[in-house]
Amino acid sequence: MRTWLARGLGAVALACLAAGLAAGPAAALPARSQGRAAGSLQPWPVTITIRTVPAMPGIRFLFDGVPLATDRQGVTSFTERHDFSSHTLALAQTEVSASGRRYTFVRWAGQRDPDQAYRPAVHSLPLCANNAVTVSFLVE
Repeated sequence: MRTWLARGLGAVALACLAAGLAAGPAAALPARSQGRAAGSLQPWPVTITIRTVPAMPGIRFLFDGVPLATDRQGVTSFTERHDFSSHTLALAQTEVSASGRRYTFVRWAGQRDPDQAYRPAVHSLPLCANNAVTVSFLVE
């Protein structure tokens, strides 16, 4: 069965399927809508939480072109319906100066592709399960 899935779904779909199965078999499939025809599935909301280390307010990101900025705790989030599309999360600026210090982008963690860990933009980010992504900065 895994061979069939690997051929028919692709990497993003497998990541979504694995995330759903990790949460339990019932979570792998969305609930059926009572008001729609049998067989139709309704997407559920998925939230990507983005944290900065150290916690820094006002750090700007673009999630598929939608601007986001961190709050006082260095956290922001993006919620959208589950899908199998590839999404892009980009850091708007790789260097920030504040309070006499310079913060320089170092790496991402939690973005599911280690080959993109040191790039200022992460591509092919799935929206299939709630996820937290951390962006680290060097402090000088």
